[in-house]
Amino acid sequence: MGYKKLSRLCGGLNIPKPFHLKTFQTLQKSVTNSVVHAADECMVEAGKKVRDYYLKMEPTIWNETDPIDICVTYDGTWHKRGHSSHHGVGVIIDLATGLIIDYVMAAQ
Repeated sequence: MGYKKLSRLCGGLNIPKPFHLKTFQTLQKSVTNSVVHAADECMVEAGKKVRDYYLKMEPTIWNETDPIDICVTYDGTWHKRGHSSHHGVGVIIDLATGLIIDYVMAAQ
């Protein structure tokens, strides 16, 4: 929910705005940085699990430092349907383990 929608919600409930726009933007940036950091840590762990899975499946083909060929699928979504959305996200998922190994966020 953006600042405008939060302000409208507060107005509809007849309560004052929770905080100033600059405070909202500061909190939003802090939360976004924390979420991106946590997602990056999770994907590092997922990458290790995917590598371990493939090394266990065929240990004679790869060693610990070789790049591994894996099958992935890509899925994405936008904030709104149609051609009016400005925010989207896409994820790359390993087919064998079902773990998300990378993502991209798009904003226009």
